[in-house]
Amino acid sequence: MDSALVSTVRRLVNLVLVLGSLAVLSAPLIGLALVALVGGGTLAVGWLVAAQLAFVVALANVVSSLFKWSESGRLRDPWSVLLTGVTGVLSAAALGLLWTQFDDSGGWAPMIAGAGALVGIVGCGVVVVASTGASGTGLGRRVFGPAGILNLDPTREHRYVVARGQVLDILIHRGQVPINQQRRDELVRMALGAWRTVS
Repeated sequence: MDSALVSTVRRLVNLVLVLGSLAVLSAPLIGLALVALVGGGTLAVGWLVAAQLAFVVALANVVSSLFKWSESGRLRDPWSVLLTGVTGVLSAAALGLLWTQFDDSGGWAPMIAGAGALVGIVGCGVVVVASTGASGTGLGRRVFGPAGILNLDPTREHRYVVARGQVLDILIHRGQVPINQQRRDELVRMALGAWRTVS
């Protein structure tokens, strides 16, 4: 294939991925805009189906964000707070518009927007109140626990321990770290972050 064609295809794929990600992240705003446009008479009532879909995507984003927060050890991530809070507020605004401008013609939209508002606002409150601390994801910070030991999820910690042991073996083999096998085993068993206390 021509390298210019490959480059163009890559750019198009990247553009589609970026636009798709933006659409997914802005789903509550899209839903609110559709509800407002239908309520104002600019769009037909049939567009409420698209608003329902947008609120389902927004609700899925919030639930996914809350699962991620829970699995991360409940570390407060600014993106989780922002995503849940914005989704909750925009869904609540859309719910208010649906209640004031539509009788029974709103279909499932009020129920889905209400669920998005409830899960978003309550989820944001839970993330803010029940978090164990601030997350360093994306900010270049590390999360240290008691005695300055690095806290990671078990899978990542295991990978780091294995990699650290491999690096130590290479340094011993090259003669950079002159220690015996017993001391090597002690160092490998030490918690992550504890090597900085070794002299």
